[in-house]
Amino acid sequence: MSNQNFILILSGIIGIISGLAAVILKEAVHAIQHFLTEDFYTEYANFLYILYPLIGISAAYMVGKYFFKDTGGHGIPDVLFTIAKKQSIIPRVKTYSRIFTSALTVGFGGSVGLEAPMLVTGSAIGSNVGLLVHLNAKKRTLLIGCGAAGAISAIFGAPIGAVIFAIEVILMEISTASFIPLLIASVTGSLTSMILIGEDPVFTFDLVGSFSASHMPYYLLLGMVCGVVSLYFSSAVRTTERLLESLDSQVLKLLYGGALIGFMVFFFPPIYGEGYDFLNLLINGNSDQLLDKSPFFSSTTNPYLIIIFLLQIILVKPIASALTLGSGGSGGIFAPSLYVGGVVGFVFAYSKNMLGFHIPLPLAHFTLVAMCGVMAGVQHAPLSAIFLIAELTGGYELFVPLMFVSAISYITTTYFQKDSLYVMQLKERGANFLNPKIRSFWI
Repeated sequence: MSNQNFILILSGIIGIISGLAAVILKEAVHAIQHFLTEDFYTEYANFLYILYPLIGISAAYMVGKYFFKDTGGHGIPDVLFTIAKKQSIIPRVKTYSRIFTSALTVGFGGSVGLEAPMLVTGSAIGSNVGLLVHLNAKKRTLLIGCGAAGAISAIFGAPIGAVIFAIEVILMEISTASFIPLLIASVTGSLTSMILIGEDPVFTFDLVGSFSASHMPYYLLLGMVCGVVSLYFSSAVRTTERLLESLDSQVLKLLYGGALIGFMVFFFPPIYGEGYDFLNLLINGNSDQLLDKSPFFSSTTNPYLIIIFLLQIILVKPIASALTLGSGGSGGIFAPSLYVGGVVGFVFAYSKNMLGFHIPLPLAHFTLVAMCGVMAGVQHAPLSAIFLIAELTGGYELFVPLMFVSAISYITTTYFQKDSLYVMQLKERGANFLNPKIRSFWI
């Protein structure tokens, strides 16, 4: 068998295993959240919200440190560091440790996403399969990309977006021969998820209407807003994590971080966990349900209170995500960046429509496009953001505004901040990436 055919077979196997791992994590988180919150009432806020994140993060840290010897935190920078500095050798424990720790973190309300832990798991699967069959570092790196693509594809059901993300964020170079294994891994990961749990999309909506060129001035303004919000997101995450790092005791980190997140979730219940259910409400325009379970405004439909509440969520969500990760939880900022972007787009269109001048803006379109814009700005991955959101919409009606807003947001962000949040975190750890090939890919 030729080396190329052998790699193709391995990529399919890695995609299946990564898809299976993604399904296990996804179902575990949903089961934990359903068990903890099924008896909640919308008439009043449940004070258990204050305790859940502290319990979950503490449990995740204890399990990770004393059982797996693998603590949580950001996953994607660790994978990039491994590729650049450790010959693409990821410890075997990471093939399963993050499934347990991130399930506890997110299931109990930690305000982070599952995509980064799943990407670490898929990447570790690819790396260890490469070690098992004695492949060199270059081919192991390709298999890491296959594992990442399979995992992301299984979670979102977006095979093309997953491949682009693996290329744009994880891999340092790509060729046609390398592109095919990524496609196979992504497709098999998505198929594994579909076979095991059916079509369980992250976002459930029917996109009504089509793109109108008359909306382009508003998309231009939205792109600039997304760029500014992306800068705030990165700054808030880094500042919050530095403050937690200044605490010498891990116990204090757990107590302060868990308690602060608990109170944030109590006052702003939509930031509990990943928050995709809340994004579905935004996309579907269900403004009357946005303040459910809020301790102060649960029954109000006052548009001004809704806007104020959502603006506060934009400010609080990045801080809550950083507290979750910095205090010892396991997760990533992939989902929080989408979340903040969705809220930004909804507030933008909702506020403009409330003022009533010019033409009305479609809430769903601007919510989805802003998700793309903030993701492109925070992660410096505009292509991944475009194709991911385009696939989630079930068509390419929004392709023009997706490209336009992601480009404007990316330009706005990179004018002030040349590196993505991932690269900045690596540099703060002392990682010095002077390889021209790597720098040309990341910048």
